Amino acid sequence: MSTMQRPMPDFAEALERHLRDAAAEIASPALVAAPVPSARPRPRWRVGRGFAAAGSLAFVAVVVAIVLIASGSGTKTAPAFGEPLVLRTPLVPLPKVARPGSSAAQILGPESATITRGHEIPTSAGPAYLYGNAAGQCLTVPDPASPEPAVERGVTCLPAAELGRFGITLVLGTDDESFYVAAIPQGVRAPVLRTESGETRTLEPSGAGVVTVKATEPSVVTRFDRDGATREDALAQPPGYPVVPAPPPSGNASG
Repeated sequence: MSTMQRPMPDFAEALERHLRDAAAEIASPALVAAPVPSARPRPRWRVGRGFAAAGSLAFVAVVVAIVLIASGSGTKTAPAFGEPLVLRTPLVPLPKVARPGSSAAQILGPESATITRGHEIPTSAGPAYLYGNAAGQCLTVPDPASPEPAVERGVTCLPAAELGRFGITLVLGTDDESFYVAAIPQGVRAPVLRTESGETRTLEPSGAGVVTVKATEPSVVTRFDRDGATREDALAQPPGYPVVPAPPPSGNASG
């Protein structure tokens, strides 16, 4: 009867010791805290896009800030200058008697024959109209001295560049009584009326930038441009009548 003996006791002890050391190394804090390599690469492109998006937003914010600073708050900016506000009112059909004729074509060109709409200006004699194109504008006004003011009308035209400086005016009537209509540019000083009797008053334009006056004595209306230069319109003055004296100069240039 044979007996079995424990084989290679030294080898078994050495193996047991080796396994214990390996287990201790696996449980080591240094190894546990070490990052485990990932099988997939880190999506760094997402971080790059994030920085790009943030940079774009920052750029937009800077641009907006610059625009707001340049434009100001809106309450401290200088008043704008430009064409009369009546040109911003709705267009209405022009009566046939108020449509452009040969005098309008001299300023507006041959295309004036196609103009059938204009801006209406209420007056005591009936509606006046302002119409035109890129070349200029025409003002047609009913004649209050006529038995048929809607038919008997006056008209004046001027180039667009002049309209933005002094506006457009028309004087109708007789030597004893004048009817005056003016469309005033934006941002200029209001016109001033002086009469032979010594009255001086400011003519405040309407919300559409329009002034209307009826004069029964010799008078002068002074209009101003943005630089203070002036134009004078004579009312109810017979031919050869001396112009109503102007007030003492205030340092403004005369145009």
